[in-house]
Amino acid sequence: MTFAMAKTTTNRHAAGMTLMEVMVAIAIIGFVVLAMTASVGGIFGARLDASANKLSGMVRYTYNLATLTGKVHRIVVNFEELTYRVEAVEEQKQCGLMSAEEEKKARKDDSPFAAIAELTGSAVNDSRVRTAKLPAGIKFTGMMTRHNSNVVEEGEEAVYFFPDGTAERALIWLTDGDEVFTVEVTALQGTGVVWSEERDSAELAKK
Repeated sequence: MTFAMAKTTTNRHAAGMTLMEVMVAIAIIGFVVLAMTASVGGIFGARLDASANKLSGMVRYTYNLATLTGKVHRIVVNFEELTYRVEAVEEQKQCGLMSAEEEKKARKDDSPFAAIAELTGSAVNDSRVRTAKLPAGIKFTGMMTRHNSNVVEEGEEAVYFFPDGTAERALIWLTDGDEVFTVEVTALQGTGVVWSEERDSAELAKK
């Protein structure tokens, strides 16, 4: 084998190795990108789960506030600011449109409450119920309550908790853009049940 032939063979081997290295590098980059995408998705999924559970905890705490203080309380969801806050309801008599007995029956039957949209509230002086903001990438998609037959997707909406140990049933939907979680406020226990799915609003009307 002449020197020229040997040199040509060596160059070919070098070129072959370089091509293989490029292919390996591309494969590695693809794997890294895939892993990063999965990681980002996992982060948002974890944030959605954590956000739903935090709201659920606030539901329970507000229920306890209502029973311990003897005053109606509510959680107010703001769709534009992506926040929720706890308020003590200032008007306790449903604007005088219902007697105490009618009010009691309405709560027992989990019926829509008269003139509930006219009730006003004030901030609760408790550091544990400060206005909470959803983390980046998480947002409210809708909310439905027993006093409103429509799904609210903008502005503000509230769910009410009563001193007699009952609460207004409600569904609150949150999303990370891929998945939807539902926080269901139960009427008798006043708990916030977290569902890792989008609960049908029709279920609220059935119960």
